[in-house]
Parts: sequence; C-alpha cells; structure tokens
Amino acid sequence: MDFFHSATVSFSEGIDAIFAKRFSWATVKLYYSIFYLLRTSMACNGYALLRNCSMYRLKIASGESPYGTNNKKYNSTHGGTISHYKDIFSGSDILLTNLIDDVDVYQWMEDVRDIVNYREVGFEEPECLEVWNKFKEALDTHTLSNLLNLIINDSQYIYCFQEEYAVVAIPIKRMQLTIADLGNNGCLPLITLNRKEYANSIIKGAERNINIFNF
Repeated sequence: MDFFHSATVSFSEGIDAIFAKRFSWATVKLYYSIFYLLRTSMACNGYALLRNCSMYRLKIASGESPYGTNNKKYNSTHGGTISHYKDIFSGSDILLTNLIDDVDVYQWMEDVRDIVNYREVGFEEPECLEVWNKFKEALDTHTLSNLLNLIINDSQYIYCFQEEYAVVAIPIKRMQLTIADLGNNGCLPLITLNRKEYANSIIKGAERNINIFNF
C-alpha cells in the first residue's frame, strides 16, 4: 500500500497547489500521482516492476520470469512504468481509448511534467502553462470547486481528452480507477485511517466542497 499512499499524498498536494495558484508544482505533483497510481494498479493485478538498468515486469505467479526489452522506452523508471502498464492494460483502461495531441494520456502528462522540470528555465508563476488557463479562470471566478466536481462526476471521461482540462482530469480519473482496482482486489481495508485522514487534511475536501477520495 506504500505506492498508493505516495499517490494520495502527491495527488492531494497537487490539488492543494492549484488552489494556491502554484501551477508548476501542481503539474509535477499530479504527474507523480499518476506514476504511483499506475504502480498501484499493476500490483493490484499481480504485476511487479523491477529495475536493473532497464525496467522489467514480473507476473506474480508460479513459473513466471521477468520480462524485459531493449526498447529504449523501457530504460527509465517513469517511461518504463508507463510502457509496461500500457503493454498489459491498453485493452482495458478507458483512459487509453483516446489520444491528446496524438499521444496517450499518460505520455501526455509526462510530457507536460517534462516542460516544467526540464524544458523551462524556471517556474512560470505567477503565470502558468496554457493547459492551466481554465483552472486559473475558475480560481479567479471562485468556481474551481464546481469545475473539479464536474470532472469528478464525468462518467464519460470527456474532460480527460480535452487539453484545456486534461492536466487535472487525468489524475482524478486515474485515482478513481485505481481505487476501484483496490476495491476489486480486497485491498481497501489495508489503508489505515491515519493515512486517509492525512490525505484529506491536505486536500481540504470538506472546506472546498470536493469529494475526490472514496475509500
């Protein structure tokens, strides 16, 4: 459950950063939440990732051996995690049924994170990347909680594939999907009350009238 705890802390800090208009930090934190959520969902479904120069995956079952490839997409911890996840779940993950700018949503999120961490000289604040404009406008009009609730309740996953909403919609929906994975595999009771309360204290759900966590 450590991966999921890392995910909820990163996610909560990302959402909290939006309310403080720290959009660069929110980008990084929300991306990292996805990284940890993918690792959690893989573990729930019986897959472990191993690091030895490249990334390998191991199905936790008798007689299985680690699977690796020379493909450079699998070399890094983050790229390898995303690539192995897509290999296994591309046919069952609703977030992989469409693209943004001709790439899948997880690669798109990593690309946005890379802009903040590696391609820009420094953080944009008090300005923000264009992908944050809708959320900045919502903050200025005091409607951010309403916008977040629209995304939370979006059963069609429409916002995940619209560039102006995706930077927040993708991690929200990935969180919901991973919580469902935990529930389906009987793991939700393993989340301690202390950890639940800690994540909720960061995100301030009651104060902001948002209910993202449901576990």
